[in-house]
Amino acid sequence: MTDNHRAALEYDWRNRFHLPYSEVGRSMSYGEAVRLVGALAGDPSTRLAASLNQWDQPRSPEWLVLADLFDAFVRANYRNPQKYPRPFLDGGVVKRGKTNRPRAEVISLLNRHGHTFDPETEEE
Repeated sequence: MTDNHRAALEYDWRNRFHLPYSEVGRSMSYGEAVRLVGALAGDPSTRLAASLNQWDQPRSPEWLVLADLFDAFVRANYRNPQKYPRPFLDGGVVKRGKTNRPRAEVISLLNRHGHTFDPETEEE
């Protein structure tokens, strides 16, 4: 992730946490950094979330509410309403990334990096 989205990650890291990303592994543990990256990735107002989801720009929570209000207004006042364009793919489902690697290889990579994913016990 850091290779393809490094600029967005560094920008958000410095602006949200007031630390350079280079502090990971020094004054900040890798575990904390992973959790913070997860928080940034799940927040549509961050550049990292926009970059991961291939949006043209971040979207604030207010933007999302206003888009819904706009849609409600148009539905109530026009015959053939068109929804305000959303940056989300697949009707609101946020995609986290793409890979052409086989599932078994992805699981192996995750497990080598400290995750504990057992496909036999996990639900899909």
